[in-house]
Amino acid sequence: MMDRFPQRKQIRLVGYDYTASGGYFITICTHQRRLLFGEIVSGAMHLSPLGDLVQQAWSEAPQHRPYIRLDAFVVMPNHVHGIVFLEDHSRAQHAAENRAQHAAENRAQHAA
Repeated sequence: MMDRFPQRKQIRLVGYDYTASGGYFITICTHQRRLLFGEIVSGAMHLSPLGDLVQQAWSEAPQHRPYIRLDAFVVMPNHVHGIVFLEDHSRAQHAAENRAQHAAENRAQHAA
């Protein structure tokens, strides 16, 4: 039976827990390396509307995932590079739950 997906070289460190806290360098490529995110003109990257959306999504990610901290990020015509730091998810989850509880208590207090 022919594989549906091409075999890729395994680049992950065997035995490493990639859910652990720490810094990660990530690269995300477009399907078939299509130039969807913009173009380079005279040595400068000019984002397409989709490239703008990718950049916005990156910058807003910590609002939705309080356990991450962002560092360097660049959008290229067919891929993006970024450095993200994962913090202790359980600690971040606990902090988010405390904020939600505090907000609920404030709403209840003001409603009374």
